[in-house]
Amino acid sequence: MEKLEKIGVRWKRSTFEQRIKELKDYKATFGNYEVPSNIGTRDLCDWCHNIRIFCRLFEKIGKEKAGEYRMNSERIRMLKEIGFEWSAYK
Repeated sequence: MEKLEKIGVRWKRSTFEQRIKELKDYKATFGNYEVPSNIGTRDLCDWCHNIRIFCRLFEKIGKEKAGEYRMNSERIRMLKEIGFEWSAYK
């Protein structure tokens, strides 16, 4: 990755707030947060999977756990506020 960055490759990462907006848009369209990986939503699906893991780790150990997205109480509150589904499928 470092070699690619040296020649100008830039990695675009969505912010937590951008992903929350994508989730809201997804729910407005499909009525749930069960984001599949097969309809052009693979990135969002993977993000949701990781967020569920990070939230479980945060709640289990009671402190921030480093990852691609750092989890904290404020982010958990934001997810709860939009009604995020903590299980992938009901």
